[in-house]
Amino acid sequence: MRAATLATILVMSQANATFPLAVVGLNLPITILTSILGGLLSGFIAFKLMSNEDTTAATAEEEELKEEAQPKTKRSFIQSLFAGGEEGLQIALKSIPPLILSIFMVNVLRETGVILLVERLMSPILVRVGIPGVAVLPIVTKYLAGGTAMMAITMELISEGALSVVELNRIAGFATNPFDPVGIALLVSVGPRMGKVVRPAIIAALVGIVFRGILHIIIF
Repeated sequence: MRAATLATILVMSQANATFPLAVVGLNLPITILTSILGGLLSGFIAFKLMSNEDTTAATAEEEELKEEAQPKTKRSFIQSLFAGGEEGLQIALKSIPPLILSIFMVNVLRETGVILLVERLMSPILVRVGIPGVAVLPIVTKYLAGGTAMMAITMELISEGALSVVELNRIAGFATNPFDPVGIALLVSVGPRMGKVVRPAIIAALVGIVFRGILHIIIF
């Protein structure tokens, strides 16, 4: 179930990029609908992948569940509140190094002309489905630096007139999700057991993201 949950989360749109982009024309109802459909598909695939694992893994998970079922010391509301806040801060701190590295890589690729080269190479393919070559920049930024960086660059392109609202909605299926180095690092750092389900979750999430992307291209 952990693999299915992680895969579903990796496909669905994150609020920090989706809602700001809705202000400049992102179709929120369609984006939420494709998030649900893509999330359900990826969750189902991840569940099936984990079902095919050997019995040793299943036994290990059963033992973990038994350990969780053991009586634990009860915490007061205030203690739980502080403990949750502390864990949240630790997770946020762990996400800072990959975030800084990702932003650095995007700027290096942009300044050295690599992104421009990729844009020129992919433009013929993208134009066939109604997406301009300039969309390469926000998509590459998304999968290197995360949704917030993608959102900032996309809003800049829209304000400059380089990217239209229709084109924004066409790339939204591929670009509005937490499937990036920062997002994956943040979600996996929740607990050590999450590392055991990363591989099937990522495989399933890739299928869900492609499915979402195709839906957005068909709809818009």
